[in-house]
Amino acid sequence: MSNVKVNSIIGGYRHAVLFYGLSVLIPWLFWFGAGYVSHMENRENLVAVR
Repeated sequence: MSNVKVNSIIGGYRHAVLFYGLSVLIPWLFWFGAGYVSHMENRENLVAVR
């Protein structure tokens, strides 16, 4: 492939850094949230999801 064609393809991804950042950040937030909830001493006030 020529450099011009590769650059035009790559140029189509306008928000690649935002996508990558969110795809890493969101699972980590859920992971740490689940870890926090699982280590809570008093879990009586939590709602159980069935």
